[in-house]
Amino acid sequence: IKDKGSFYVLIVAFIWSITANLFKQGIIGSNPIFFSVMVYLVISIIMIPIIFKRHNISNIKSHFNMLIILGLASAFMISTASYAIISTIVPYMISLKRSSIIFAIFFGYFFFKEKNIRNVLLGTAIMLVGGILITVF
Repeated sequence: IKDKGSFYVLIVAFIWSITANLFKQGIIGSNPIFFSVMVYLVISIIMIPIIFKRHNISNIKSHFNMLIILGLASAFMISTASYAIISTIVPYMISLKRSSIIFAIFFGYFFFKEKNIRNVLLGTAIMLVGGILITVF
C-alpha cells in the first residue's frame, strides 16, 4: 500500500475483477468484435482531451507510427481476449491474460537491460505455475 505503483495495480485488479464479468455479459449480448470496438471507442473518446491536455501535439505527431503499432497490438489483444472470455470462466481467462506480464519481465531484461531480475523471478515462477495449473485442471 505504501508503494504507489503496487497500490494502483491492486486498484486496477479490483476494478477489472468486476468489469470483466460485465464485459462478458456485453459480449454475450452482442458479439466479441462489436462490443470490444464500442467499449474502446468510448474509452478513446474520453481519453482524447486528457491526452491533448498533457501532451504537446507535435510530440504525438513525432511518435505517431509507434502509436499506430501500439493501437494495432492492443486491438489484436482485445479481440483475442474477447473471444477467449466467452469460451471459459472469466477469472480463469483473466488470470491467464494477466500472466502476460511474464513476457514484459523478460523483454525488460533482454531488450532494455533492466537490472535485478532475480527480484521478480519468484513472482514470475508463481504466475507461471498458476497458469499451468489453470490450464491442466
